[in-house]
Amino acid sequence: MKIILLPFIKYHNMQTLPLKHGDNSEKVPRNSTLPEAFYLPPGFGRTKVENELLTLQGLHCPVCGVKTLTKEEYNKLVEQSKNIKNPEEYIDFLQKNKEYIPKVYSKIIKHAQVQVNEHNVKTMDELFTALSRVSKSRVKTYLRRSAESFLYMAEHGDFSDSDRQKLQQAAQELIKPYKNQSIIKKYPYYSELINRSTLSMDSPRKRDISYSSRANIKEAFLYNMLFAYDNSNTPCGNRTEQITAKIFQPVLAKTGKIFENLSNNYYEDVNNIFLCAGCEKSQNSVLGRIRKNPDSVLYLNRYFQEIADLIADNAIALPASYVVNQAKNIKKMTGCNIDIHALNTVMKNKIFDERHNNLDFEILNFENVPCACCGITTMTHEQKLKLMDEILSAQDDEEVFKIIENNKKYLRPEFLEILDEYEYIYHKFPNFSQKDIIDILQKKMSMNMDIQLMTIVDVIKYKAGMLNLSENDKKLVSKFINKTKTSFINKEFEKWFPYKDYNILIDETLLKMDSEKKYNLANKARGDIRNKHILETILYVHPNILQKMSPLKGMVQNMFKYSVITADHVIPRDRRGGNERSNIAAFCKFCNQKKSDMLLKDFYRFNPEIKLNMQKYIDRVVELIKTGELKGYEDYPAKFANIIRRQTRFESPIILRFSGIEKKNK
Repeated sequence: MKIILLPFIKYHNMQTLPLKHGDNSEKVPRNSTLPEAFYLPPGFGRTKVENELLTLQGLHCPVCGVKTLTKEEYNKLVEQSKNIKNPEEYIDFLQKNKEYIPKVYSKIIKHAQVQVNEHNVKTMDELFTALSRVSKSRVKTYLRRSAESFLYMAEHGDFSDSDRQKLQQAAQELIKPYKNQSIIKKYPYYSELINRSTLSMDSPRKRDISYSSRANIKEAFLYNMLFAYDNSNTPCGNRTEQITAKIFQPVLAKTGKIFENLSNNYYEDVNNIFLCAGCEKSQNSVLGRIRKNPDSVLYLNRYFQEIADLIADNAIALPASYVVNQAKNIKKMTGCNIDIHALNTVMKNKIFDERHNNLDFEILNFENVPCACCGITTMTHEQKLKLMDEILSAQDDEEVFKIIENNKKYLRPEFLEILDEYEYIYHKFPNFSQKDIIDILQKKMSMNMDIQLMTIVDVIKYKAGMLNLSENDKKLVSKFINKTKTSFINKEFEKWFPYKDYNILIDETLLKMDSEKKYNLANKARGDIRNKHILETILYVHPNILQKMSPLKGMVQNMFKYSVITADHVIPRDRRGGNERSNIAAFCKFCNQKKSDMLLKDFYRFNPEIKLNMQKYIDRVVELIKTGELKGYEDYPAKFANIIRRQTRFESPIILRFSGIEKKNK
C-alpha cells in the first residue's frame, strides 16, 4: 500500500474551528487521522491584504518589473495556445502577449523568428525541437564565457596566487563535462562547482564574482528547461500548450513577505507584498533581490503608484496608509529612493482622512489653533484644500500675491522672506520667467547652506578644542570636519542638500565619541541645517505638480502645506507613547517633521520658544472648552500640562485659565 504524506497546516486552536466547506460541508467524509485544517477552504489562512492583492490585474512586479497575470488570465492564454497550428501563428501569439513574458524567456520570440525565416521550419514540433537545440547551445556558450572570465581574472586581476589557482581550476572544470561529449550536467552541478571555487577565495569580492558568474548560466539553464518534453509519458495537453504554460507561469500573481518572522499583527498586513510567481519562489528574500537589482527603484515606484491609484479609485479594499507604510519600510531597509510624494492628491487626502478618523483628537478640526511648538496659526485639512483650489484657479501672479497677502498668518516668517525676495525680483526684472526666479532663489539657498556648514565646522573645531578629548575622539571630530568640507560644502547636488547623508555622518563620527559632550557637539553640528533643508525642498516643485500648475503656484502650495495642523505625540509611538489625548499636542506640519521621533524633553532644549507657545496653545484649547465648542475635553488641559511638565521641567509652569479661575499646574 502506498502511503501519501499530507502537509500539516499550522493554525492555533484548530479543534475549535467549524468544519464547514461550502454548503455541502456536512456531506464531505472526514478521516479522523487527518488534521481538521485539511477540510478548510482554499485560501483560509490568508489575510485580507493577501486576498485583495491576488485579485489585482495588470500590476507590475515590484522586484523584477514584469507585468503579472491573474490565474483566470493565465488559464485563458494557455487555452488559446491549444488551437495554434503553425509557427507563424505562435510567434504572433507571443508578440501580442510580449509584456507578460519574463526576462528569462524574452529571447524566445527572436529565436523562433530566426528558425522560421532562415531555417524554413514548418511545424510546431520542428520549431520546438530547433529551439531546444538553440537553448542547449546557449548553455554551452555561457559556460564557456564564464570559464573565459575566470581565466581573464586569474591573468589580469589583482588576486593572490592561491585565488588565481582557484579561478583557473574553476575555468577548467566548467568546460570539462562537455569538452569531449554532448552531455551537459544539471545546473546544481555547476552552481556548486562555482561556489566551491569562488567562495573559498581570500578576495573580498568573492561573493560578487560567484553571483555574477552564476547568473547568466542559471538563466540559460532555465531557458533550456522550457523545452523539456518527455514523449514516453502521457502528456497533459499538447506540446504547445505545455510550453506556453511554462512561459507564462512565472508571471502569475502571488503574494510574498518583505520581512520574515514578524509577530506583530499590525505589521503583518504591511508585510504582505504583491509579487510575480518567479520572484515569490526565489530563494533570495524580497529585500535581497531589491538590493541586487539596479532597476529596483523604477519598479518599486511604479508598483506603489499603481497600488495607490487603485486604492484612490476604491478598486481595492485596502487602507490608504498601506502604501505609505510599506514604501517607508522598504525605503528604510534598502536605501531605495522611493518617491512617496509622487502619489496623487486623492490618495494623500484618503491617507489624511484615515489617520484623522482613527485618532481621537478633535482639536484638529478647529481653526486658528496656534502650533504648540512655534506658535504659528495653523489651518485645518479642509482649509488647506480650499486654499489649494484657490491658488490653482488664480488667473495670474498678481492674484497669487493677493491670496498670499490674505493668508499671511498661516505662513512662517522664513517663508515670507522667500516670497518677498521672489516678488522683488518679479517686479525688478519683468523679463525673468518664474523658473528663472526660482532658480535664483535655489542658488541663493544653496549658498546660505554652505555658509551655515562653514560656520558649523568652525564652531565644532572651536568647541572640540576647548574639551579634553581622547585621541580617538579627536580623530572622529577631525573625520567629521574633513568629510563635511569635502562632501557637503560647495557641492552641486542633483536636487537639494542630502540631509540624510549628513545626519548619518554625524551618527558615525560625533555620536561615537566617548566624551559626555558628544550630544552637545552633535546638536551644534545639526544646527539650523534641517530647517534650511526643508526651505530648500519647498523651492523644488515636483514634475507631476508642474504639469498642472505654474512653478510659483507649486512653490506657494508647498509653503502652505507646512501650516496644516497635525497631531504630534509628546512621547513618540515608537518609544512606547500611546494615542491617549494627554500624549498629543497640535503641531504644524513643519514642526512635526522637525521634531520627528525625538522626545519632547530633548527637542525642548534646542527650541526654548516652546514654553511660550505651549501656553498660547493651552489658552486656545481652554477658550474652545469654555465656549462649548470643544466638548469632552475638560480634563485635557490639566493632564496635558502634567505630562509637559514632567517631560520638559519648565522653569515656570503652564497657567490653566479655566472656569474663570487661574491656577498653576505644579
